[in-house]
Amino acid sequence: MSGLKQLRQRIASVRSTQKMAQAMNLIATTRLRNARAAIEATRPYAKCFDGMLTHIYARHPMAAESIPMFGGNGREDTHLLVVFTSDRGLCGGLNIGVAKMVKERLERLEQHGRRGKILCVGRKGRRLLEREHGSKIIATIEQADYRDIEFPAAQPIAKRILDGFNAGEFDICCQYYPRFRSILLQSPKAQQLVPARFSVTTSAADAAIYRSRGVPIHDYEPDIEGVLNKLLPHYVTAQVYRALMECSASEEGARIAATDRATRNAGELIRKLSLSYNRQRQASITREIIEIIAGVETLTK
Repeated sequence: MSGLKQLRQRIASVRSTQKMAQAMNLIATTRLRNARAAIEATRPYAKCFDGMLTHIYARHPMAAESIPMFGGNGREDTHLLVVFTSDRGLCGGLNIGVAKMVKERLERLEQHGRRGKILCVGRKGRRLLEREHGSKIIATIEQADYRDIEFPAAQPIAKRILDGFNAGEFDICCQYYPRFRSILLQSPKAQQLVPARFSVTTSAADAAIYRSRGVPIHDYEPDIEGVLNKLLPHYVTAQVYRALMECSASEEGARIAATDRATRNAGELIRKLSLSYNRQRQASITREIIEIIAGVETLTK
């Protein structure tokens, strides 16, 4: 009977886990719906922002490149890698893919004799990177709740990046985050933030074509440098905000897929345990009946 008791406890435990996975699946589905709506709402804004910077660069390339945040400071020795991952688990290989891309980038930097620094946004990223590259991690920013991401959430991260660049702590900054494509697909993506020139979707050659098509002439007050000095920090903050939302949507999408698999696996395990329980119970009952019949036959002789 001890074996039957253990099986009953195991079935009850697996059934409890199954219910928890189902509840998490429902919660993740609701959060994903909100996250996808937020991403769709910000894409027109991001497209217009890129177009604005492209227009400025097409009309005033020399003035734009003279600003370090746009054209760079002339060095590429130190790179800051901002890694966006989740704070919670049960989301499949989502964080592992981002961490793998970051490790490959750090290896390439070391091969070229350059230095890498890591700023982790999310606890999981630090746990995946600290064993091999713990000395490169300068800070970890936890985002314990991705349910209600708003623009102010990106400002402290962007401020740390901008302050570090202005202080000369690094020369190039790239962010790494999981890009949401579907519930079954979240691909890691790298995007350069500083210098922002290389983040603009239109290259210098495309900008020349863009200029030759008769781009409208605009006046800038007080001047190009003043406008870019205001726009570029906001541009970096907007890109960080986009990465936060993509990471949030990817996390919930991966969690939906993971909890769905966990629910199916738990159901299959319950079926196998129930079958084993019924077989053992039937065997126990049969054995008891045989013992009773043998006892009756002994008494009647």
